Amino acid sequence: MAQRRRPTYSPEFKAEAVRRARTSAESIPAIARDLGITPTALRHWISVTRPQPAVPLTDDERSETPAVAARGDAVAPRARHPKKSHGLLRQVQRVSFAFIAAERAHYPVRALCRALGVTPSGFYAWRDRPPSRRAQVDEQLGRQLRLVHADSRQTCGRPRLHRALRAAGIHIGERRVARLMRLVGVRARGRRRSSAI
Repeated sequence: MAQRRRPTYSPEFKAEAVRRARTSAESIPAIARDLGITPTALRHWISVTRPQPAVPLTDDERSETPAVAARGDAVAPRARHPKKSHGLLRQVQRVSFAFIAAERAHYPVRALCRALGVTPSGFYAWRDRPPSRRAQVDEQLGRQLRLVHADSRQTCGRPRLHRALRAAGIHIGERRVARLMRLVGVRARGRRRSSAI
């Protein structure tokens, strides 16, 4: 199957199409149909040629870091764009809400919510919501894990802790035991190996 080639247009053709779209009373689809192009392409050319408002940076913003100040105007236009970076830095909402709870003494809750892209009502609902049933059960299991671990002089790892809980009549999976061990900070202490001299 032959691949369809995308048509290329000269810069003069694009400029003339944009000029006509801006000055004519015709609709963009009508102009695009007349020129033999798609309305989407014409809208794209218009948006690309639209002058962007220049917002000068303050001295504090420009000298935010030495690396940024050294690059000066050579920085790409979308580098460190907050909305673009948010996707990379976005965490689950409970992390955002925990951050807001920690920082609310220094900043207004509404400003923090706006910066993190969550709603203030969501934050307050998270804050006032009681722990879920599973979280409550996890807390009880965590206490039991600590007790069993302490009884074994901190030598039990995940498999032995899992067997001990199953023997006590608690039906729990090994992965949940591993997760709870990480959560409560329980680690098996390895045996000291004696070296032969």
